[in-house]
Amino acid sequence: MRDDNDRLRDGTLPDNAFADAVPIEDAPTERDSGFLQYRPFPVEALPEPVRSFVCEAAAAIGCDPVYVALGALAGVAASIGNTRRIVLKKGWPEPSVLWTAAVGESGTWKSPALDAALAPLRRIQGKAIDEYRAERKAYEEELERYNDAKRSRRRRGEEEDLIRPEPPVAWRILCSDITVEALASLLQNAPRGLLVIRDELSGWIKGFDQYKKVQGAEAAHYLSMHRASDLLVDRKTNSEIIYVRRAAVSVTGGIQPKILTRALGEEHLDNGLAARLLLAKPPKRPKRWTDAEVSESTAARFIELYTGLLDLDFAVDEEGNEIPVDLGLTVSGKTAWVQFFNEHGLEQVQREGDVAAAFSKLEGYCARFALIIHMIRCQSGD
Repeated sequence: MRDDNDRLRDGTLPDNAFADAVPIEDAPTERDSGFLQYRPFPVEALPEPVRSFVCEAAAAIGCDPVYVALGALAGVAASIGNTRRIVLKKGWPEPSVLWTAAVGESGTWKSPALDAALAPLRRIQGKAIDEYRAERKAYEEELERYNDAKRSRRRRGEEEDLIRPEPPVAWRILCSDITVEALASLLQNAPRGLLVIRDELSGWIKGFDQYKKVQGAEAAHYLSMHRASDLLVDRKTNSEIIYVRRAAVSVTGGIQPKILTRALGEEHLDNGLAARLLLAKPPKRPKRWTDAEVSESTAARFIELYTGLLDLDFAVDEEGNEIPVDLGLTVSGKTAWVQFFNEHGLEQVQREGDVAAAFSKLEGYCARFALIIHMIRCQSGD
């Protein structure tokens, strides 16, 4: 009989196959032709409650688990954001930032999987926007009273010693179709960072420098946001200078294979943007009806995870500025990291060109996944 890995690859795995995730067997990393071979996503490596949610949501949707996992991991990474960093050694921190891309033909359930993974975060963001609208209405009414009082005092020749009300600021964690300039403006009031969600990532890639005479500037800004570096943007409209410390931006979405080939040009390979995308293209599977659903307990724990991570506090420096809490490696963690680093280095040196560039970025991604998995476990008690 064929094992579960074979049935997963050809789409004949039963609907309830992911009820209990089990380790996959090792598969060869390359075909005889030299092309990388697809490996099923290691669901068993995910901590709870993400593992249960990915399994149950994938079974309910009828999609490959990796589509749910990519969105969930990006959402969790953005929820942690700048509150935590992993420090591998002095001068080498890695932030909680992921760029994930689900690759598949139309009709492979990429969007429903992304919607399921990010639904709790969208609800939290929606509630925050509703609260902002109410605060904005109250502010405008208070501002009108302030202006009336100011005019009245001016007519009577009295001093205008009134305190002008401050406009409210909308709490943001999500954004979609947005320019780098607008993104930088939002980041000024979002110290945790942001998550860019695009159902079709080609629009995100093609949007770089769309309205710029100088090509490459917006891609360069995104590259700095991938490593949560400081961001400096000059606005054309009013000559304003936007400076954001630790501008952390995660990205997630889906894209069709042919469109991906057209969207990622030589410039994106050369500047390293393509190498930073965590891509997954699972084998196609036939659609099959299923009555499976995500259980209420799993959904509730998944929502609680997002809420808890968004409640994480920053550290504070001597000047009162919010800064990340830096997490170092334990003795056993350092041992595991050094072993991975050396083994990965041997594998990377055998690669060439664009594949070698992608392998070089996987080095840092390993540490970022360690940070994200650790924070999930801390929050959920796994």
